[in-house]
Amino acid sequence: MKNGSSLTVVSKDTSRGLRATFGVLEEAATIEEQDYTEVLLPQMNVARREVDGSLNPGEPSASQTFITTAREKTVYMYSKLIECAVNAVLRPSEYFVWGLSYEVPLRYGLIDKATMMEQKYSTTISEDSFARESLSIWTGNSDEAWLNSKRLNKKRTLLNCERKAQENPRNKNTYYIVSVDVARYSANTAVMVIKVLPEENSYKKHVVYTEVIHGANYITEQAPRLKELIKLYNPREIVIDGNGRT
Repeated sequence: MKNGSSLTVVSKDTSRGLRATFGVLEEAATIEEQDYTEVLLPQMNVARREVDGSLNPGEPSASQTFITTAREKTVYMYSKLIECAVNAVLRPSEYFVWGLSYEVPLRYGLIDKATMMEQKYSTTISEDSFARESLSIWTGNSDEAWLNSKRLNKKRTLLNCERKAQENPRNKNTYYIVSVDVARYSANTAVMVIKVLPEENSYKKHVVYTEVIHGANYITEQAPRLKELIKLYNPREIVIDGNGRT
């Protein structure tokens, strides 16, 4: 550049020992902790000097910009993201964190809506993958999570799906509960049907059917579908989580 500075592309494998006053870490989520702390970060241990070679105490030193697609919360850079987010609250003049979903470029005509909707509802693209690539949402568990999502998901498989009420000749007192987590406007409403088998001193409960009503209007589409499910299962109780808005 005209002032004598330069922009150099480096690799974590070949850049050990180099020096720089500023760093842009592209696809930062792929960088491991040891490579960052022992190879990349030490490169920025030199202060940026003025044209005359003097040091300006007000000049930012070792500034870094992290650019990345969201990934799993288990990677090292998720911890760095949380650290930067906390510092953005405590020291807003020094730190800044932001993330964008596909809705922003879609709003300004940079991407095709039909293509994005096809990806969003594709059965071959997982919700986690779409969340990371298109919504800037980090997924999975962090090291401090109480529950392991992978182990939990293995328990969510329905062995027997009941699409309507079925009589139980062994237990005439069997009944159903329909649970509904209501979402308004363009969000998703989750429905869970629970089969309850009363016993002498306890109740056995089995989830026999689940359904997600995607992006439907809660008056014109969600309510009619819920009425259909109620007719199919004739539940004893309907439990609705409306968060005080329904």
